[in-house]
Amino acid sequence: MTLSKPVLDAIQPAGFFILLSDDWSVLSASANLRDFLPCDAGDLIGRPLSTLFSDDAIHTLRNRLALLRDPDGIERVFNCPLHDDSKGFDVAIHCVGDDIILEAEPSSGKNYGDMTGTLRAMVGQLEQSTSLGQLLNLGARQLRSLTGVDRVLIARHVGDGAGAGDEVVAECVRGGLESLVGQRFDCDALSASAGGLYVIADVEAETVALLPGLDAPLDLSRAILRVAPPAELAFLRRFEARAAMGIALIVGGKPWGVVAFHHHLPRSPSFERRAMVELFAAMFAMRIEISELREQSPPARS
Repeated sequence: MTLSKPVLDAIQPAGFFILLSDDWSVLSASANLRDFLPCDAGDLIGRPLSTLFSDDAIHTLRNRLALLRDPDGIERVFNCPLHDDSKGFDVAIHCVGDDIILEAEPSSGKNYGDMTGTLRAMVGQLEQSTSLGQLLNLGARQLRSLTGVDRVLIARHVGDGAGAGDEVVAECVRGGLESLVGQRFDCDALSASAGGLYVIADVEAETVALLPGLDAPLDLSRAILRVAPPAELAFLRRFEARAAMGIALIVGGKPWGVVAFHHHLPRSPSFERRAMVELFAAMFAMRIEISELREQSPPARS
């Protein structure tokens, strides 16, 4: 499966977006900036970000960006006040060429406790599985418990020609919803980013334009607020999902499949909860690789 790169000029409205030059001057901002901060997008264009953000916030974000070693990586800051009078925001920051993309959503401020301990316990349960099928079903149950959504499905890439697609091989679903196990869908309908968790906070939400209009569409393939393609929105409406998430499962360095999350109400999990899902998915993919290797190995001679 080839993951497409969204090249767009709009975002989802769950948060705001700012495009910065390498000297941290604002090149573009989402039209909804005033919904979150005391500034209109048009008034910020061409000015240093420091005219809006506090020195402490700028210092924190610069330090976080300096931690990036992978050119395709993303750094996150949880519950960060962006100016002296602001509440906390969850912020994601990454580079596209010489420019910097900064995205933020209001932080829930919720503390999930010992994230490391929770993940360690979840992975420990995975290690008790005795077959690939059992492992996949257990992973789906754990991810639904972690996120609280109506449905978690795991789909595996099958075929490499006209019959290619994603086949649902495991799921955990709220009572009353039909099972999708065994069904096969077009890859685009279950798209996920190899760079991390992709969130659609509200299928029916109006998109927000970036200002000023860009001379060329911007590569938003790693943007957390990027807009879902029409095929995916149609897929979600078919199953009455109002919100969704997706993450690729990379096994042995290659795309193996995806995990998709569906919910009947708008939903935007905190960045901390998203980070937990991403970490668990990475460890889950490692367990898939181990399980497949074990099942492919010839039985030991007595």
